[in-house]
Amino acid sequence: MSSTASVALTRCQYITVLPAFVQCLLALPNLNTLQILRAHTQMTTHLKNAFEGHVIRQVRTVVLPNYAHNILRSCPEVRSVMCNYGDGGKLVTAIQKVCKKVERLEGFKPDENMMKRLVKAVPNLQEIRFGHQVDPKTLAMLSTLKHLRAIELNVPATRTPEVDKCIGLAKDFLRKAKDRGVQKPCLRLRYAPPYKPGQGWVEELDVMV
Repeated sequence: MSSTASVALTRCQYITVLPAFVQCLLALPNLNTLQILRAHTQMTTHLKNAFEGHVIRQVRTVVLPNYAHNILRSCPEVRSVMCNYGDGGKLVTAIQKVCKKVERLEGFKPDENMMKRLVKAVPNLQEIRFGHQVDPKTLAMLSTLKHLRAIELNVPATRTPEVDKCIGLAKDFLRKAKDRGVQKPCLRLRYAPPYKPGQGWVEELDVMV
C-alpha cells in the first residue's frame, strides 16, 4: 500500500472528483504523506465542502498551498506541515484550531503578526525552515519555544548585517536549547540565488561558535 499521495487539483468536474478524492484518502490506512502539488486558487470553498466532517487520522506529513488549508483541517494527527505556495497564514490558523501535534514547519513566510500567531499555534515546534528571509524582530519571537532544536534561515548570497543579527539570534536560541538537554541542535543557512526561491545551497553552522 502507498504511503505517499501526490496530486494536483483543478476545478474540472470538482463536484465528482473531490468527494471521490476524499474517499480515496480515507481508504488508505498506510497513508503517511499527503502532497497537494497544485490547487486552483478558486477552490477554497470547494475543498471545504468536500473535506468538512472527514478525519484523515493516518496522515503525519502534509505539503500544500496556503489556500488549501481546509484539507489540513481534516488531518489532526499531522506532525510536519510544508507550505509550497503563499505565506502560510491560513495554514497557521488551521493548525491552531485542529492540528495540536505539529512539530515541524517548512516554507512559511511570517511577518511579525503571523509569527505571534505561529508560536502560539505550535508550542511544541522542534524544527522550522523559513520560506523567505525573516527580519530579526520577527525571528526573536521564537525565543518562547522550549522544544526548538533546528532552524533553517533563508538568506541572500551576500550576507548583510541584518542576516548576521538573525544568525546570532538563532545561535542563541539553540545554545539555550542545548542547555535544556536538546540533542544536536542544528542551524542551517539556505543561500538563495536571486529570482530562484527554493533553490541554492545549504550551509550548516556550529551553534557553539
